[in-house]
Amino acid sequence: MIIDKNSLAGSILFSNNSCKTFEDYLHIEKNKTIITSGVLLIEIKNPDKQPIDFPDISTLSTDEPINLPKKIVMKLQDAFTKKPKHLQFAILDKKNGSIELTTVDGKSHTLPVEDIDYPDMKKVYPEGKPLAEITLNFNLLKQIIEIIKKVSTNWEGITFKLYGQDKPVRFDFADNGSPKVRGLICPIRT
Repeated sequence: MIIDKNSLAGSILFSNNSCKTFEDYLHIEKNKTIITSGVLLIEIKNPDKQPIDFPDISTLSTDEPINLPKKIVMKLQDAFTKKPKHLQFAILDKKNGSIELTTVDGKSHTLPVEDIDYPDMKKVYPEGKPLAEITLNFNLLKQIIEIIKKVSTNWEGITFKLYGQDKPVRFDFADNGSPKVRGLICPIRT
């Protein structure tokens, strides 16, 4: 399996607990990396092309999922930020009860396999037709959050109300002692 720095982006969800749970691991499958905080689930597509100047991945022994612990992920992130862009890839392979991690510069590391009971993500995703599907502009969502952060120090969530596919999405925020914030976000029309 090939991963890159984007595959590790979800690591901001790592728990701060001292006990080891599935929330302290990136779950890496052939085509995607998964992380969950227990209330938020993120899947990031892994690179599908073998980088130039990289060892041949056709000889990998397994497509079995690999769970990388937080400590290893943080070291990889650090290594990726110090390398030129074309060196920001790693290969993971399970062999003989361990994980072989090879970076594009040829360095190889053997890591112990840490089998944990990672949730079956196929069972988590809702099936069937969604009630509504609306694409919102990321920068607008970010602006809403920034505005709410300026008017309140005690916020946990924003309520979004969906009225239809081509209708604006209404948002409401209020907490005790802060000004109420509400508004509309127009959907991106495709």
